[in-house]
Amino acid sequence: MTKVRSTNVYAHPFCKGYWMDAISELKDTKMLVFAALIIALRVALKSVRIPLGVNLDITPAFLANVLGAMIYGPVVGAIGAVISDFLGVMLRGDTYFLPYVMTEIASTVIFAMFFYRQKHSTTKVILSRFTICLFINVLLQSQIDLWYQAYFY
Repeated sequence: MTKVRSTNVYAHPFCKGYWMDAISELKDTKMLVFAALIIALRVALKSVRIPLGVNLDITPAFLANVLGAMIYGPVVGAIGAVISDFLGVMLRGDTYFLPYVMTEIASTVIFAMFFYRQKHSTTKVILSRFTICLFINVLLQSQIDLWYQAYFY
């Protein structure tokens, strides 16, 4: 007997059903295979860099991040963020600094909270990018960079 997958759409990500559906994605084999494909795509896209200036690049890996978070949610997304961050750094041959994984996890969870089992709108796209740029890239990333510099230099 196959279990029917929930197709509920929630008004907000702060209800119990939302998180129960997100946790149930861990039991779905098709979803885990899709997550593995998205992880591979994220790792591949992390090596593509669009230079904007000195030490300033854009990578299109966030597009795979958004797609995955929208489909499989915050729980599988957080696990995929850890795996893709680790593999991406190892394949580039960089020094791995564990706190950087927090930015990957946080941005994936934020994307999932805006798009997983939610109605989509242009406003949500703008708000999700603004939230990630402000809280993750500016506030969290800058603190981790200071920690990294103090640790290695």
